[in-house]
Parts: sequence; C-alpha cells; structure tokens
Amino acid sequence: MTREQVEKLYQGLEMLQSDESLNARNQLLFRFLYETGCRISEALGLRIGDYEIQTKVGVIKVKEHDPLYHKDHNIKSLEREIPVSRDIVFAIEDYILYHRPDDGKHLTIFVNHETSPGQYMIRDTITKLFNKLSEQVGIKCTPHMLRHTHGTELTESGFDMRYVQDRLGHNDVKSTSKYQHLSLEAKTTAYESFMRQRRSAELN
Repeated sequence: MTREQVEKLYQGLEMLQSDESLNARNQLLFRFLYETGCRISEALGLRIGDYEIQTKVGVIKVKEHDPLYHKDHNIKSLEREIPVSRDIVFAIEDYILYHRPDDGKHLTIFVNHETSPGQYMIRDTITKLFNKLSEQVGIKCTPHMLRHTHGTELTESGFDMRYVQDRLGHNDVKSTSKYQHLSLEAKTTAYESFMRQRRSAELN
C-alpha cells in the first residue's frame, strides 16, 4: 500500500467508533502493525512488559508465552527484539494507563472493550475490524498487508535484507524476498534519478 492509503485507513478508524478508548486501541493496533511489521498473532499475544524504552529507541520483545491465552497468539516466527520509535512505546503506555480495560486476569496489551472487557483478543475480532475499515474507507486492508508494506518500505529505504529478515522474524531469507516488491513510486523515483545521470552523459 502507498503511504497515502495507509494514512487514509488510519484516519478512517475514527469513523468506525464513537468511543474514545476503543478508537485509541484500534489506532494503536493499526500503527503497531504498520510500524513493526509484526504478524497479527504477535500483536495479539504481546503482553504488558514486552517492551522497553532505551536512550534513543524503544524495543518490542516478540516472544512465545507459556501458557498461551489462546492459539491465535502463537507467534509462528522467531523470537526477537524489534527497535521502534520511542513515540509508539509512549503510545502503548498511554493506552494501558488511560484506555485499556483491566479484568485482573489477562496481561495482553490489546484487549476487548465491549464484550468481555479486559479479556484477550482473538484473530476473528481483528478480521471483522479490518473488513469494516476496508469497507468504510474504500481501500482493501488486512493486517498482513500492513506487514508486507512495512517490509517493502524498509527495502525501499535501503535496509539490508538480513536486517529485514531479522525484523520480520523469518527463518529463511527466501521468505523475506516476497516482501521486497518495490512500489511504482519507488521505481519511478529510481528511474528519474537514472535519467538525470544519463542526460549528463548523453552523446552529442
């Protein structure tokens, strides 16, 4: 997806709900998926304490918890630590402190707000949310598309494939290559740069 599409979808989340705390959760989840490239199972299984703030960056700790609250929280990839902006860690803390329902039983960061407030979330709830968002905004979007977009943007920014592989938690670099499709915008920018260089060496 393009950056403009991502921004429209993010803003569109506010049109789905009138509840401030629920909007805060939905926007944080969307932003988390887009900025980390995590799988939806990794996001749903993330627990309070699975992050920290360092001097210049934040760190998200993707790990398998035992026991799992639900099979949908199985990470299905390598355990790893993901550097992120300090801003998103602050946003996580803000959600936990001011918006997240607490049922006293579950420690997942993202929880239900309406039915069984404070209980862990499952994949079906997120699928319904993204289907509703896609219909509202008119742009197809799934959690995996945000993961794909994150991997592609890293590539277009010049990240080494090894770093992209580690960030996405792939065992095999071949799995990473499918996230490496360059957008038309990136290819156009690269070709324009080539043409500028070519003109400087044109034959007369």
